[in-house]
Amino acid sequence: LVAFNAPKLKEVGYGIQFKATSLKDIYLPELVLINQSNKTSGDGYTEDSTIYNFISNNSLLENINLTKLENYATQFRVYNNPIITRLNFSSLQNSVGSYNFKHLLRIYGNDLLDEIIFGSTDLEFRVRIDNNPALTNIEFPNAGLMTNSGIEIYDNAILTSVQIPNATEINTLSIYSNPELQNLSFPAIEKVHSNLIINNNDKLTSLSAPSLLLTGTNQYLKNSFKIDGNALLDNLDFTNLEKVYGNLQVTNNAQLNLSEFNCPIFIYENDGFDCSFGTLTISGNLDNTYCFQDPSLLTPVSVTTASIVDLTSVQATSGGVITAPSNMISRGCVWSTTQTPTLEDNENFSLNGNMNGTFTSYLYDLQPSTLYYVRAYGVDCNGTHYGDIKTFTTPQ
Repeated sequence: LVAFNAPKLKEVGYGIQFKATSLKDIYLPELVLINQSNKTSGDGYTEDSTIYNFISNNSLLENINLTKLENYATQFRVYNNPIITRLNFSSLQNSVGSYNFKHLLRIYGNDLLDEIIFGSTDLEFRVRIDNNPALTNIEFPNAGLMTNSGIEIYDNAILTSVQIPNATEINTLSIYSNPELQNLSFPAIEKVHSNLIINNNDKLTSLSAPSLLLTGTNQYLKNSFKIDGNALLDNLDFTNLEKVYGNLQVTNNAQLNLSEFNCPIFIYENDGFDCSFGTLTISGNLDNTYCFQDPSLLTPVSVTTASIVDLTSVQATSGGVITAPSNMISRGCVWSTTQTPTLEDNENFSLNGNMNGTFTSYLYDLQPSTLYYVRAYGVDCNGTHYGDIKTFTTPQ
């Protein structure tokens, strides 16, 4: 068998598996879907070759045409094809399997593979590219939203280019142990929802993500920002980075001067309230002096009490507006006949949800012909913040 040619095949119900020593061409130009939704492989990784898709150990394979493939389920591996030089997944978008799990596409051990291109705009699958000794270029030229996509690239001996020019969001970006990689630039990425890991790239000198705002929005993630062991790295550009959730680690980059790093960056525990500081691990760099995680740079909490409306002899309406770097655990209004009402000394208060922004409070159990003092409040992990005091007198 020298060629497999199915020019009109659009869907495969169970899977594709190619392993033939004489095969030179795989031609499936209309294939859109590999539908294995009736199968699952637990955590998405299995050594059971009856479950996953593969193109492997084809010693003469030169060409693979999967131009229109959009979706596969379960794993897909392309490995140990010694003379193929280029892979183009121009339409691949998704890998939805059981329970909406995003399954892995792994490309590894292809001796002469030089270039891999993914052409779609919205990608929702995980890709791992490793141990391809001739690989020089990986491109995602059109990718925009990659919210559910994970990219892992490692141990590619002469890789010099990873291009993701237009992606604005990505789930995971992990690039490590590529000894010839010198520059990494992600000009449009604003959010990394799980983790950003750049480790042990021996010749890497420049790392740039100037639009990045935050890392680690997926709740309870421990370590969302790690730059470690890049011996020649001396230029970082994270101009707009504001928040890192969990842990920030910058270690063992012998030429890196952290005193030049962007200052107003804060590391938070990922509890949804952006209040308790997370952990920093800084060591082994040329200069370990840093200016981020400085509480004095936090925007102060502002609480404003709303005017009194709908006043009767027994009830009234107020509320407030809260702006803060943290999110309130609770908020509302507190009122009393004493001049400075507090939560600690008063049973008359409302609970109006959490977070920040504008809210409305209903004041109840009032007495006729009585002077009251009311103010808005917000509670975060640092304590209670009060707004300005408003006064009103109930009618008879």
